Amino acid sequence: MLGLAHQFASANSVSTAVLFISLYPRSDDFSAAGANRVLTLINEDYSPEMWLSHLLGIEESLNPKHWIFADGTLCGSDLARRLAVKLNERPVTRGKYYAEGRINCGSGDVSKSVEREVTKILLVEEQVADPIAGFTTEAEPLPSMEEMAVKRDIDDLGQVAVDPANIPLAETRFILSAGNGVRNWALFHQCAKTLGATEGASRVAVDNGYMPRATQVGATGTYVNAKVYIAVGISGAIQHLQGMTHCDTVIAINADPNCDMVKRADLSVIADSSDVMQALINVMGGTNAEEAFDDVG
Repeated sequence: MLGLAHQFASANSVSTAVLFISLYPRSDDFSAAGANRVLTLINEDYSPEMWLSHLLGIEESLNPKHWIFADGTLCGSDLARRLAVKLNERPVTRGKYYAEGRINCGSGDVSKSVEREVTKILLVEEQVADPIAGFTTEAEPLPSMEEMAVKRDIDDLGQVAVDPANIPLAETRFILSAGNGVRNWALFHQCAKTLGATEGASRVAVDNGYMPRATQVGATGTYVNAKVYIAVGISGAIQHLQGMTHCDTVIAINADPNCDMVKRADLSVIADSSDVMQALINVMGGTNAEEAFDDVG
């Protein structure tokens, strides 16, 4: 986002500073990442009404040319839309990249994108622009904004643990998917639990009775758009590949270096799937799957 902000700043005929606003106190060096100014909103809990009041105050006092938020995040997506309503601005959403005064962004059809003029409020995806490299100007901290007397409609009750097994495939962001190459299913289930991933499967694994039908990924199952999709022992039938077209990062674990899934993957591990899954469990500090599931056939 800071990289995109600098593209906007350089395109402006008037000298423009890049202000980074942090919702919580942080020790990160945002000046090295391209921030000319840094402002921290002092809040100890989730408080969208408070944050919005602060942003409206910044809008009135500094009149930013553009507001850039991270799309797809709880704070960024919600807060940006609240601000857009208050300012009566139509925001750009799912911004992908900026070029020649226009920004490419997602549309209602996930397979297509559209070109839009740059607006005041932009919600952008990860890697919308190259990060700033070699930025040496020390960021000037602005006075932190203290607590304001704002009526709160939301009480922060803290984070709630969510079982990945209960997240629908179409909504989850992290999938560990199994195919015909998996021989140790107890190990697969333990690996998914240790990694905190939602389980998926190929049609062959489902048809053979190893996984429930609701876990099937593909044109004849569920279309998924996970941030990370790990395919374990899946050769990559065309129907399965169609179902995971929009996954951001695909990792293949397969003994066959020539299979279609390896060709599709961003990263491939050519090895026995059981060895790799056990290694992942060990790295994450999990228990030995054979011991944990010794009562599973």
